[in-house]
Amino acid sequence: MPRQFHSTAGGPRALPDQINASHSFDQRLRSVHLDVATAFTRFYDLCPVLKAEGAARGNRLALCELTSRTLATGLDLLGIAAPERL
Repeated sequence: MPRQFHSTAGGPRALPDQINASHSFDQRLRSVHLDVATAFTRFYDLCPVLKAEGAARGNRLALCELTSRTLATGLDLLGIAAPERL
């Protein structure tokens, strides 16, 4: 029988269930993180960012910045230090 602990949010909870839920969250986060990184890599390969002109350049730079923040946040949630630059 699993050990029980009491949560401040409610009654007894099964410890293995909490661990499994956390593990499942980590797996989903890793999967989404990989999807974002893969999609961004495809975008970056197909759409020149610095060679673009006008609004396209600004939009692409904004997408790069938002993707960077999204990936850094995902790494932080997973407990992984993000490099300052690649």
